Parts: sequence; C-alpha cells; structure tokens
Amino acid sequence: MDISKQKFFVGTGCSYGRIIDSLHNFINQKDALKRNNIDLDNEVSFDGSDNIVFINASGPSQGSDYQSDSIIYVISRLLELGATTTNIYCVVEWSEIGRISFNIPTGVDINTDFMNWKKWGGDTVQGIYEYSSEIPNQIGGITQGFADSTDLTLYLKDKIDVYSDQIGQCHSKLGNTYYISTGTWDYKNHCLKSCAMSMKKQLLNYHMSFL
Repeated sequence: MDISKQKFFVGTGCSYGRIIDSLHNFINQKDALKRNNIDLDNEVSFDGSDNIVFINASGPSQGSDYQSDSIIYVISRLLELGATTTNIYCVVEWSEIGRISFNIPTGVDINTDFMNWKKWGGDTVQGIYEYSSEIPNQIGGITQGFADSTDLTLYLKDKIDVYSDQIGQCHSKLGNTYYISTGTWDYKNHCLKSCAMSMKKQLLNYHMSFL
C-alpha cells in the first residue's frame, strides 16, 4: 500500500496521554465536557479538510522510557512502510517521574503469554484511527468522522506491532520488546507474583550464562 502522501499524527504517553482519544473517544468524558460548555450531542469535536491517520501508542501506567521508545518505534515503522518525514507530526505526553517501565530486551527468553496480549486494543488503550472529511460526523456517537477498520488502518495495525496486556492494561509490548509497569504490580495477585518470580529467575539465568 502506498502511504507516501498520507498525513499522520502520532501520539504517545501513559494513561494521561489522551490527546488523540480526546478528539473522538467520548464514552468516558461526555458529561465532563458538557460541564465545560462542550455539548457533543449538538456539535462536532473535530473538523478538517485533510484525511489524517491518528495513531495513539500510549501505554497505561508506562514511564517515559516507554514513551520515548514507542514514538521512535512507530515513526520508524511508518518510514519503513513508505511514509515521508514531512507528513508525520508527533507529540509525546511525558509521564510523571515516579512511573518506571521494567524493560525486557529482545533476545531474553521470558514467557509472558499468560498476559493475554492484545494488538492495538483501542478505546483508551493503543489505537489507529482514520479521519476523513468525507465521512459524516456522528453527532452524539462515540466517534465523529473517525474510523478504525478501514483498509488503511487495518494495514497499519498489521504492520506495526504495538500491544497491551488485557489483564490490567498496564503492560505493553513494542515488537518483541516488553515494557512491564513496575508501579502497578500487585503481589497479592498470584498471577503477577508468579510472573515476577519467573522473570527474576529467568533474568538471573540469562546473566549467569555470560559468567
């Protein structure tokens, strides 16, 4: 697919990274907006003459290390797929200093399959949305002129590997690199405790192999 003339807006952050979602995802904030004199039952949230693809790579509870890596990863993949630098705009909503992602590099054999990874989960998690001025705005709906199942968005979702953990949505994966949010680990939860102990053992064995 030729995306050389397509315009992209790429954003990332933690659960606070909601710039892209704020354009179309109203299911959780409709009443709050109305209190600020924005009535989405009677007006549109976004309007434009260009067809733009919005990519939200935000990872809930992730730290700034994930945010820097995710913006680089997504833009690098877009360039590899044929996008041009002049058509890519980006914004990073940096997380608070206390949020740290436990990074598991590619090549370290640690099994996290039990986490139930979901690719481009959407709806307050990672998502890809295409805005077209030709699509009628759906006043009062969850989206207004945005679509996430077009040929273009499905193509990008297939080619760019961004995942979130559907258990708690607080862990993410870029390609084959895992980002575990250490601040959200609940050691009373047997599943996460077992994972933590397993990772500790596997990482120890990995480092011992170099001795």
